[in-house]
Formats: sequence, C-alpha cells, structure tokens
Amino acid sequence: MTITKLARFFMPIALAAVCISATAITPRSADQKKAPKGSAKTEVVDAGSFGIFVNGKRIGTETFHIEQSSDVSIATSTIKVDEGTSKAEQSSEMRIEPNGNLRLYTWHSTVPIKEESIVEPNEEFLVEHLASGCDWKDNQLHCGRTAFGVLCPRQHVSGNATIELAGREKITVKGVPKELNKVKLDSDGVQWLLWITDEDERFKVMKMAVPASNVEIIRD
Repeated sequence: MTITKLARFFMPIALAAVCISATAITPRSADQKKAPKGSAKTEVVDAGSFGIFVNGKRIGTETFHIEQSSDVSIATSTIKVDEGTSKAEQSSEMRIEPNGNLRLYTWHSTVPIKEESIVEPNEEFLVEHLASGCDWKDNQLHCGRTAFGVLCPRQHVSGNATIELAGREKITVKGVPKELNKVKLDSDGVQWLLWITDEDERFKVMKMAVPASNVEIIRD
C-alpha cells in the first residue's frame, strides 16, 4: 500500500472509527440524555493522537478532537504521514446532529497535492441511521452484525461496510495488558480490527489494524 493510498484510506476510516466508539456499540440502556433546550454547554468526548505504523515502523500521526453540544457533535482530524520518499498531509471535519444525521463533512489535502471535498446534505440526500443492535446481558456487551453504506467524497464513490463485535481480547496498551472489546469492520473486502474500551471509559478506540497490509494505528 503506497503512502498516498494509505493516507486516503486511513483518514475516513480512522475518523469514523473514533466516532463509532461513541455511537455504534453504545448499548440502548446507555443512551445519552439530550441536553436541555437552550443549553450551550460543549463537552469534549475524546481527543488525542494515534501513531500510524507499517511493518512495525512509525510513518505518521493522526491527531483528533471530538466534542458535542446540545445541537451538534464535531469531530476533527489531521493526519501527517512521512515515509521518507513521500509525504501526505490531510485534515477533515465531520458535523453530526443529535439524531445522527450528517450536517457537514469537509476534507482538505495540502500534500502531495491540494484537494478539497465537501459533503453537505439537502432534502434529496439519502440518510442512513446506524442502529446499534447492542444490549447488555450478564454484565457483557452483545452486538449483532450490522451492515451500512459508506461514502468516499474524494473518490466520488460509495461502498458497503459491516461491523460486528468479535468478543473480548487482551492486548498490551502502553506496556500494560488490558482486556478490550474487539470489533471487526469490513469495507469492500478490506478488514479492519478495532480494540475499544468499556463503557466506564467511554468506548474509546485504543488500537486499529489492517492485517492484510501490516498496518497498525495505536493510540499514543
């Protein structure tokens, strides 16, 4: 996978995966209460950075910030990749309404070439709601396999993806063994694996991987 393809592919999946951690696997019993009307309080849901590794070598960093208020949730992401002979720099912003509808998505690339894409829904835009399909049972999270459509604005193509909870798995996080929820995300023949914390840690993504390309994305 070339550096440009990696950057193009990683940006939407990484940003979506971080958002998925707070939406797609949230059980129905843990749905967040809506803020009272007139409330202007903004809460930071998650923020930080991920290291991007190919064959064990760090080649880039993705920095992200997710905040929500009573009328919109905003997720921003910046990715910088440097493999020595080639570089990529991109940024994106996603605005989501309280009911899950997309309000606005923007993407910018400055390196290796300048590009820009904007997705702004109107009355004719097809909106697909991602139902969680998750419930708590015997103090464990149980989720079914969920299929949904995806849009790649930069390439002007759409696709399909499925997501499912694959159980629990122990991995090492910052040198410490930790048991996490393992999630499988399949998008047009490419499988992503995500390891996500429990509800008490707000379902944060700790690690992602694309086994077929020897790619790992690990929270710093």
